[in-house]
Amino acid sequence: VWPHHYRGVGLLRQGKPAAAAAAFGACVALAPDVGWCWHNRGLALQAAGDATAAAADFDRAKRLGVGR
Repeated sequence: VWPHHYRGVGLLRQGKPAAAAAAFGACVALAPDVGWCWHNRGLALQAAGDATAAAADFDRAKRLGVGR
């Protein structure tokens, strides 16, 4: 999970949100019960302009206990 997380963070900082969303997507696939994976992918999707998908990821993160 961690290599994908760090890759996603780096890609977001480089202004590549779609690629970051893909990296965070790997985190979600590897650790679907970890809320911060969903939250980070939501941030990347939001930055990429996909508000609907971002909202779904934020909702999932909240259900898993992130953002409370």
